[in-house]
Amino acid sequence: MAMRTGLMTTEPIREWQGKPLDLDGYLALVRGWGTATLDLFPTFLNTLPASTLRQAMDRHGLTCACYYVPADLCAAGAEAEAAAEAAFAAGIENAAILGSPLVFTYGTQHTYAGEDRFQRYTERLGSLLPRFAAAGLTLVVENAGTLMHKVEDMVRLIATLGGEGLRLCLDTGNFHLWEQDEVEATRLARQWTVHFHVKDYVNQHWLGAGQPDATQVDLGTGAVRHAPVLRILRATGYSGVLALEPQSLAAIEPGLRTIKGWLR
Repeated sequence: MAMRTGLMTTEPIREWQGKPLDLDGYLALVRGWGTATLDLFPTFLNTLPASTLRQAMDRHGLTCACYYVPADLCAAGAEAEAAAEAAFAAGIENAAILGSPLVFTYGTQHTYAGEDRFQRYTERLGSLLPRFAAAGLTLVVENAGTLMHKVEDMVRLIATLGGEGLRLCLDTGNFHLWEQDEVEATRLARQWTVHFHVKDYVNQHWLGAGQPDATQVDLGTGAVRHAPVLRILRATGYSGVLALEPQSLAAIEPGLRTIKGWLR
């Protein structure tokens, strides 16, 4: 199977070129721009039932590649743990309805740092994995934020939980942002990687210790080294999604066009 195009989206575009868009209009628009899949956040649903969205996506030949669950897995206490459990229960249900094979957890990596928080994160992820296995879903985590930006930590996490089904989503833009070698990181983590985020940056710099910054630009126009990453993916038979993480609505169409060019 060939690699596929994807789009991360937190909510539908409700107006384009001065005209309102309903859900079908949005799905037709992004399908026409070239995406085959959507990465969906809970905010996309809002009051929309997942079953209604699934029917609409089916009409437009789109699939959900990954469903996102916001949860704090490091916060201590019964209330915090119950909140995370409820978020994952809802996420598993929505992912199943939408036909997404992957569930992505976020909301922890950008909040914490340090070895004790890494161990806490590992333990909490491990406690959740049997639920994903029972539902026939795969839980993925991304290199992001102060807790999980190093490929060494991604590999270390997989060494503990990979046998229980945890897998990785790599974001080469995030590696670049944190001055990690995105090509070497891809090589090291590729074996366990089932999903990819792609974006581009220029002017990487540091605001302070542990505070990287950069300017996000249209995909393919920045300093992230996509070409050697793509060579690794092709050489290792990657057949998943390259999901565009756009910095603006205007960046979606050119970004998807770039991905389509890469995959031709």
